[in-house]
Amino acid sequence: STCISVELADLPCFPVMLRLTFACFVMGSLAAEDCHGACDTSVLLQTGHLNVDSPWCYTVSCGDAKVLCFSEGKCCSWAKHCVSPPSPTLEKLYVLGWVSYYNYDGPLVVTGSLEVGFQDTTSYLSWDLTGADANCMSMSMIQYPNGAVSNDCGIHIHKGTSCYEDAEGHYWLPANDTDPWKTLHYSMQDGSTQSSNSMIDAGLTLSDATGHAVIVHDLDGNRIACGILMTSAEVSVPSYTVESLMPYPGYTGTLTTEGKIEMKTVGQTQYMTWTMTGGDSNCLTTQYPNGAISNDCGIHIHTGTTCDNASLVGGHFYNETMYNSSTDPWKHVHYQVLDMAINSKGTEVYTGLNESEIVGHAVVVHDIGGGRIACGILTAP
Repeated sequence: STCISVELADLPCFPVMLRLTFACFVMGSLAAEDCHGACDTSVLLQTGHLNVDSPWCYTVSCGDAKVLCFSEGKCCSWAKHCVSPPSPTLEKLYVLGWVSYYNYDGPLVVTGSLEVGFQDTTSYLSWDLTGADANCMSMSMIQYPNGAVSNDCGIHIHKGTSCYEDAEGHYWLPANDTDPWKTLHYSMQDGSTQSSNSMIDAGLTLSDATGHAVIVHDLDGNRIACGILMTSAEVSVPSYTVESLMPYPGYTGTLTTEGKIEMKTVGQTQYMTWTMTGGDSNCLTTQYPNGAISNDCGIHIHTGTTCDNASLVGGHFYNETMYNSSTDPWKHVHYQVLDMAINSKGTEVYTGLNESEIVGHAVVVHDIGGGRIACGILTAP
C-alpha cells in the first residue's frame, strides 16, 4: 500500500510537564524507511509550544515526511513534503556589547552578543559570547561549587539598569515567586559559549525588561560582565569603522596588526566589534602586567585625529566633565588573541561622547605592556 493523508482534526494537543509544552499522539501509516512507498502503522509523539493566539506543535520527521499540527491546538493532518512549523513571532531586546562588572578586577573579558525574545511573559535567551569563565563546562563535566540551582556560570537579567553601579538582584515577576534564573547556566567550549532560545519563565514582558542589566557570572557565581538590554530601534544605528590599521608612528617592534574595527554609538556609549590578526600573542586570558585597569592589550579612541605623528595622537578620548585619568573608561577595554586571531563580538565603553564627536579620531592598539603598536582612523559610513 501507499501512504495517504490522514485527517486528525479530532485529536487535540494536551499539556505535559511544562506550561507551554504540549504533545500530540498521532496515529498514522508512516514508514521511516520510505514515506512515499509502502507503509507500516506507527505511533508518533509530537511536541512543541502552544501559542495562546495561534496554537501549533513542532513537526516530527519520518524520512521526507513531516507531521503537522495546526488549528486550535489540534493535530490536523500529516503531509509527505518537508514543511517547517511556524515559528512564534518574538519581540526582542538586544545586548550589543559588554563591560566588566563595576567592581570586577579579574582577567576575564567577556565580549559578544545576546538577544532575548519575549512571548507573553516567557523569555527566550540566545547568546554568542567569548571570554567568559573557561571552567564553566557542561553540567555533565563539572560540579557547580554552589549547586545546580545557583549563580554559578549564570547569565541573568537583573533589576538594575546600569553597568557602572550595583545591578541589584535577579529580576522576575511577581517578585514573591521562586527565582527562575538560578537554573540557567552557560557552557564554554574552545573559549566561547553559544545558546539558542534558552527558555526562562520570568514573568517579564519586553517593556518590563527594556533597559535592564544582564549579568554574566563566573564558576563561583561572581559577577564578571554586564550589558544593557536595548530595543531594535536603539541598536539600528550606523557603524563607524576603522577600515585598516598601520604601525603606530615610530613603532619599531616586530608586531604587525591588521584588520577592521567597527563602532556603534547609542546615546553616549560606544559598542565596539573588531576582527584582526597579529597584535600581541601574549594577550590571552591572563593577568595584565599593569592590572586589569590599564592600557595592557587595549584598543582605545584617542584625542588626536592622525596616525602620522606620534606627538599628535594624544591620550584617551572621553568626556572630561565625567571622567579624568584615574576614572578613564578606556582602561577597562582589552583584546584577547585566540587561535592567532583577535575577535570581539561586542564590547561596551561609556565615554560620554556622541558619534559626531568621535568620528575622525585615532584608534590605537596596545601590546601586553600597554605600548602603542598600531593605529587607524575612525570614519563615518
